[in-house]
Amino acid sequence: MDTKTPLKEIKVRFGEVNIGNINLLKLLNDTTLAVKYGESFYRKMLTYNDYTALAYLNGLLVGAIACRVEPYEDDPKTLYILTFNVLKPYRKYKIGKELFFFCDFKVLN
Repeated sequence: MDTKTPLKEIKVRFGEVNIGNINLLKLLNDTTLAVKYGESFYRKMLTYNDYTALAYLNGLLVGAIACRVEPYEDDPKTLYILTFNVLKPYRKYKIGKELFFFCDFKVLN
């Protein structure tokens, strides 16, 4: 592919992590990350819903970001990224950037 060719605009839909789709997130993490997380990690992740998002393209889970907010020094709202991933075939569409901006916006507002 020519690197100067603009990428086709895609519509990504964001969704929340819940008990009904947590297994999809586990599968995504197992597929894209070198670290394998235990059940307690995913139970806790359900409580970080304000700063966690799943990215869907045409109904297919293609990426996710899981964050929590922690105080750091004098700043009461520091975003701590737990996991951040996009399936390899979809990385060229800037889905990761959209996921990060989604969480960053929530922290700032």
